[in-house]
Amino acid sequence: MKKISILINKGIQHYNMLLSHRFLIYILIVSICIISTTTATETVSVERTIETGGDGRITITLIIPDGMIGGITEVIPRDFEYIGTNHPYEQTSHQGQKIHFAIIDEKSIIYSLKGEGVPEITGSILDLTSGEERAIVKSQKSPVSIGILLVALSVMMLLFRRKE
Repeated sequence: MKKISILINKGIQHYNMLLSHRFLIYILIVSICIISTTTATETVSVERTIETGGDGRITITLIIPDGMIGGITEVIPRDFEYIGTNHPYEQTSHQGQKIHFAIIDEKSIIYSLKGEGVPEITGSILDLTSGEERAIVKSQKSPVSIGILLVALSVMMLLFRRKE
């Protein structure tokens, strides 16, 4: 009887140890997902989308973070012509291939170009609240973060499937 009791206690200890290892792995995976998602979102300051029309008119939308004060400079390719913007005239400057926008808590800026194809626009943002200047990255989700999340979910499913 004593041997059975010892075996049961060892089995319970082993099971608890496995659960604690699974729990630690679960916490580690969740932490990695949170860190990778946070890192990916910090690098994107302004989101740029480009829509082309059939008549050669291209509409560019810049989505700006809440409360931002600063400036945006967009550089358009030589084959494209700047047409106009919805941004206030006194906060917009167009010089050659560069368009400058002064930002004071705007949510978005829409401007138009004329040309053939999809323009390769480059741009930068000066955030006066943080004092940082960064490039505007293309509007897309980070495949690394999605990949990490999928791997983490797969590992968690395998761990909890073995438990049952």
